[in-house]
Amino acid sequence: MKLKKALLFFVNQIFFIYKVLSVLVWFFKIKNALKKSDNILLSEGGFGHSIIDPEMLRRMYVNMKNTCIVFQTPVHNPYVGLFWNDVDVFFFKSYIRVKFLSHESYIELRYGNYKLIVKIIKALLTFYCSARVMNYIDFSRECIKRLTFGTEADSFYRKNIVSTGFKSFYLLNLMESVPLQNPRLPKNVRENILSHILKYCNLSVRPKLCCIYLRAKGQATNDNTSTLRIGAELESFVPAITYLVKEDFVVLVTGDMSISKEYEACFNKKIISAEFLDVCPQLFSLFSHSESDIWIGNLGGGSWMPVLREIPMLVVDMYPYGSGLKDAWILLKPVYDETGNLVHYSRMFNDFLFDYNLKDNWRVLHNSPETLLVSIKEMLDSLKNNHVSETNTAYLKSFGNHLFLKYYNMKIPTVWYDLFAE
Repeated sequence: MKLKKALLFFVNQIFFIYKVLSVLVWFFKIKNALKKSDNILLSEGGFGHSIIDPEMLRRMYVNMKNTCIVFQTPVHNPYVGLFWNDVDVFFFKSYIRVKFLSHESYIELRYGNYKLIVKIIKALLTFYCSARVMNYIDFSRECIKRLTFGTEADSFYRKNIVSTGFKSFYLLNLMESVPLQNPRLPKNVRENILSHILKYCNLSVRPKLCCIYLRAKGQATNDNTSTLRIGAELESFVPAITYLVKEDFVVLVTGDMSISKEYEACFNKKIISAEFLDVCPQLFSLFSHSESDIWIGNLGGGSWMPVLREIPMLVVDMYPYGSGLKDAWILLKPVYDETGNLVHYSRMFNDFLFDYNLKDNWRVLHNSPETLLVSIKEMLDSLKNNHVSETNTAYLKSFGNHLFLKYYNMKIPTVWYDLFAE
């Protein structure tokens, strides 16, 4: 036992030294670029934060040199910084992979003590640069301070400030109040990915593109903030994909789930994933999220790209109900109580808007493939005719003056309301 403790202590000390040295090596590689910065944000979060944080930074500090440092984990896309030419995005790799037995097996070691790493990096930056250096807490406080709390929507989020909703709310506020050109991938990257798509589909002109984003992150964990946002399997999307292909869309599948080659023949090469093309998977993912004509998928980091690019979107199996995305169509996960009865949506919006921890024996389920298909048809019809059906409008009015739906201007497919009429 003593030998085991001693060995564990020795390994921890070696890993600690490695962490400190890796910080120093990384810092000296980019120190000259950092010295030119006016504001430096240490972004600690998942993929979504690496999209939201740079965009907020450039709109909060206009005409200044802004830098965002992302603590990279396997969920991050290292090319996301290509979207901005007015924000420098650097990644600090916060994990290592050690090969185990074969090249296909590895052990992943993550830097457990983020606070220590953040303190070291912040101290280095403060000493070396004249820039304002903010960690996640500093930045969140700045966002809250800048909210005027003058409107009813602001007041609503002040009451719910414990949620992370205020950050997305403030970003949407900034997008309206600080008009800047929306971020976009460089032209050469877009043209390269598109040329591969055209070649694969044997097309000469750009087709209509639909991105389908499938989220599986958190399947092996007990973290409700991840598991409750997991979407259904690709099979549930097959009726919808069949319809989209008939409507002359080429479907780009990205996210955490891969698709098999059998789908290639089924849809006559009108469904594509990065594995089918000779392109970088990460760049294909960014292209799909940001250059498609419509976006359909689960709530996750990738769902912020169509928001920033103002692409029509349908969020499938959204949970929690308080995850606001401006102007989106949202297909919410139905929730059933301990008796097996469907919990009415008015109760979910009023009492469980941001709740991941529901009552015992309550179940949060996926929507059916049929519900998804009808929802997509309604969204496309609305886009084609530039209006929302009278039935849908009437349902939205039934919420009364609910500030959340009112501010975000979100639309819920009519077929979803029909679940409560059964």
